[in-house]
Amino acid sequence: MTLGVLAVLGMAFVMFAGFWTDWLWYRSVHYSSVFTTTLSTKIGLFFVFGLLMALAVGLNIWLAHRLRPPLSAMSMEQQSLDRYRMGIAPYKRWLLLGITALVGLIAGASAAGQWRTWLMWVNGVPFHEKDAQFHLDISFYTFDLPWYRFLLGFGFAATVLSLIAAALTHYLYGGLRITSPGARATGAATGHLSVLLGLFVALKAVAYWLDRYGLAVKSSDFKATGDWTGLRYVDANAYLPAKTILFCIAVICALLFFATLWRRTWQLPVIGFGLMVLSAILIGGLYPAIVQKFQVQPNEQAKEAPYVEKNIKATRAAYGIDDAKVSDYSGTSDTKDKTKLRADADTAAGIRVLDPNVVSPTFQQLQQMKNYYAFPTNLDVDRYTDKSGKVQDTVIGLRELNLNGIPKNNWINDHFRYTHGYGVVAAKGTTADSNGQPDFTESDLPSTGDLGTYKQQIYYGEKTTTYSIVGGPQKEIDYTDDSGEKTTSYKGGSGVSLSNPVNRAAYAVAFGEPQILYSGAIGEGSRILYNRTPKERVEAVAPWLTIDGDAYPAVVDGRIQWIVDAYTTTNGYPYSSRTTLGDTTADSLTATNNSRAVVAQQNQVNYIRNSVKATVDAYSGKVTLYQWDTKDPVLKTWMKAFPGTVEPKADISKDLMAHLRYPQDLFKVQRELLTRYHVTDAQTFLSGNDVWQTPDDPTNKSGDAVPPYYLSMKMPDQKAQTFSLTTTFTPTGRDNLSAFMAVDADAGSTDYGRIRILKLPTSTTIGGPKQMQSQFNSDANFAQFVRDIRSGDSEIEYGNLLTVPLDGGLLYVEPVYVRGGTIKYPLLSKVLVSYGGKPYFGDTLGEALDKMFGTTDTSTSPPDDTSTSPPTSSDPTVQEALKDAQKAFTAGQDALKKGDWEAYGTAQDDLKAALARAEAAEAAAAEKNGSSSSSGSSSSGSSSSGKSSSSSSSSS
Repeated sequence: MTLGVLAVLGMAFVMFAGFWTDWLWYRSVHYSSVFTTTLSTKIGLFFVFGLLMALAVGLNIWLAHRLRPPLSAMSMEQQSLDRYRMGIAPYKRWLLLGITALVGLIAGASAAGQWRTWLMWVNGVPFHEKDAQFHLDISFYTFDLPWYRFLLGFGFAATVLSLIAAALTHYLYGGLRITSPGARATGAATGHLSVLLGLFVALKAVAYWLDRYGLAVKSSDFKATGDWTGLRYVDANAYLPAKTILFCIAVICALLFFATLWRRTWQLPVIGFGLMVLSAILIGGLYPAIVQKFQVQPNEQAKEAPYVEKNIKATRAAYGIDDAKVSDYSGTSDTKDKTKLRADADTAAGIRVLDPNVVSPTFQQLQQMKNYYAFPTNLDVDRYTDKSGKVQDTVIGLRELNLNGIPKNNWINDHFRYTHGYGVVAAKGTTADSNGQPDFTESDLPSTGDLGTYKQQIYYGEKTTTYSIVGGPQKEIDYTDDSGEKTTSYKGGSGVSLSNPVNRAAYAVAFGEPQILYSGAIGEGSRILYNRTPKERVEAVAPWLTIDGDAYPAVVDGRIQWIVDAYTTTNGYPYSSRTTLGDTTADSLTATNNSRAVVAQQNQVNYIRNSVKATVDAYSGKVTLYQWDTKDPVLKTWMKAFPGTVEPKADISKDLMAHLRYPQDLFKVQRELLTRYHVTDAQTFLSGNDVWQTPDDPTNKSGDAVPPYYLSMKMPDQKAQTFSLTTTFTPTGRDNLSAFMAVDADAGSTDYGRIRILKLPTSTTIGGPKQMQSQFNSDANFAQFVRDIRSGDSEIEYGNLLTVPLDGGLLYVEPVYVRGGTIKYPLLSKVLVSYGGKPYFGDTLGEALDKMFGTTDTSTSPPDDTSTSPPTSSDPTVQEALKDAQKAFTAGQDALKKGDWEAYGTAQDDLKAALARAEAAEAAAAEKNGSSSSSGSSSSGSSSSGKSSSSSSSSS
């Protein structure tokens, strides 16, 4: 008995620990109202519906027992049942309580899971938009109808369970007889069961009536468009009237069942029920099939066109693509002036040659500093102002904690000493240095650079997936430099205090770590930090939101803030086509990095808004939710349910606003819908002749969709560059380009969220990403470069293939990285460009563009031996310098083939120094000759000097 009591107490404390630690965490982040509102709603639903179910079933069991006949017929059947009646007689009350408690618990638990449905129903606000069929406010379908369906389902469950329980009780006590002589049922049993059957049929009548409205949000397979939501011709002209007729029949049938209270016969209600079933088959099934076969299919486009128009309009509105501007674009330039094209290429876009999805290993190698730091697999793109005051596209990453790199793993090191990362590392997105390394604007440890002074400790980040205990007697390692370890003690104020022994015991149980209970490393001021990744913190404090897959860091007002985009969604927008978030947001990045995937991937939605911008302070962990879409009725509903949790948009600081951007997952959902819904004409939509697809990423062989890319650029109707998110489309089943799409991603822009689509003519073929990649790879000179690299135990990595509209044509740019040999991280080696279908490449973007537009030598091949031979000169100093230049050039080429980028950089430095010495010596010789010769000789010397300088430039 003692062991049993201890076991019960242990289980009770485990349950208490889970509840108590949750409450402490929500209180620590100042969102306790979310915890209490959610918990009270669940408890309320549990008790209300659990009690209703228990009462319904218990009342019908009690009533059936009360209505039992006074004497049972003395038949073999009743004699057998007598044994059971006598066996349960002493326990009847306990048996009744047990059955009702069991069904009540099951029903209550099921109802508690509907807390979101209840809160949306009770707090729902109108959309002020009406559906196209029934002219009801959209809120009826999004907030009301789901709750009515739950009530209906609960009613069916209660009625069916009550009917079964009552029938069994009547049978047990002789009210129903199967083999006994005489009547099969007593009058009391007949009346009781008839009422329950009448309730069931009445609920079926309500179901038929609600099904009428359910047609507006019903999904079906439509051959012309695939998945379809809303009414089609057969729904409006067959199913809808059929549901109305069946509703009337069900009401009559229910009245016939109720009438048995007086008639005491089931003849009429059974006939009525049979007619209802037959009508459901004929009217609800056969008639719509006939309409579809003989009215719709012979002239499908004409019949379905009005309903397709409703679907197009609703879908475009629900996904926020109704204002997308589609413009015709030739795809080929009429500009013959290559000098103008070259100049326009510099202003068309801030072309990013540093790919954030490739250079993370480079950041890791050059800026990791210590093994216990690490950068995320995919870095982020943001905008920062450089020292000259120019806004620069910047690749940014945080030096986060990497527990796998700790010198010695033990409980103290893992959870007390190594608790946080340190500093931001950033680099210009549009350039690299002469060695192909990132051009850092913020680097070193502690980090210094263009970002100024800010709090550098990172206690909350994408890699901080375990708990830390901070602020107590144990000092934490801040960072290490030449003078030794720099320690700190956390003063951020977040986390839960462990000064209370109850708290320590609760967390010891919650984390399965008994040392939390008794360790001497925990003392006055100790606090436990957990739930530390930005996405899980936002998801926890706002469980009604869907979280974007890419949280990104920014230095805002002197602190590192994680910025998280969040969405409100619904699956009940009438006529709007549904999509599965996990499918539509998948691309080549999410395929290799699950942390970039959208939260709640299995959710099917047909309405989405980026309604909330959230921030998580990397030091204090503070979560702030900002209202972004001030018109979204779904967000207004949740703000009404959880008052005080979302801050107004006006509270967003100017510095924070400068770093907000258009979210990637929303853009990917919209681009998927726009593959079909860029078409607004119903007949064209039905024909399926203008359907697009998102092309596969040509830079790898994953077969997944190309991700969208951030860069500053301008569309043809824009006068200046703006931070944008871009993608391309190809026709279904083909690789040529059909359209280019960009959205204004700068939150401070008046055009923020404006979608622009450049639609290419179908009469001409413009190369798409895959075709362009093939052209790059098949270029003879570039193919030779690739062979040279791979022959030296190195490998090629392709960066983002960017597309930029330029003077009526399309400019493709792709950085090429080399990794291998003695260098185990990617360095920018070449930049591929194409305009008008012909590929070029150079060491830098400027060089490649110069070659392509003819402003320099257009040859894409490397210089031959004759072009790099040192020019002759009578001056021995010049000859010696040029010999050194030739040696440096040869050494550089050898290093390039071997993939030894460190040696290549050294050789390039030696080459520049030698050429500078040669030019200086030649100039000195010319000056000396000029002082002792005639003007003609002086002119000759000047010409010689110019030739030498030209030759030196050629060698360079």
